[in-house]
Amino acid sequence: LKLQLHFHSLVDILSNKVINLNNVWSIGNKAFMGCKLIKLIRIQNAGLIRRNAFYNCINLEEIYIPNSLKFVDDFVFYG
Repeated sequence: LKLQLHFHSLVDILSNKVINLNNVWSIGNKAFMGCKLIKLIRIQNAGLIRRNAFYNCINLEEIYIPNSLKFVDDFVFYG
């Protein structure tokens, strides 16, 4: 079973500053869109990150990306 995060699936984490994503294969379009408080994201085992996944995350300072990442869409960190 591979977990996928999709459009606005993470609205409940808006108040978190550190996000740990373990065993998430796909981060979908706009999954973290507008999460302005996020400062750090740690991703493990992800294979792809879709368009605008971190759109308008204006305080994002660090992101740890695994070697397993095969595809990063356009405008992932836009905004």
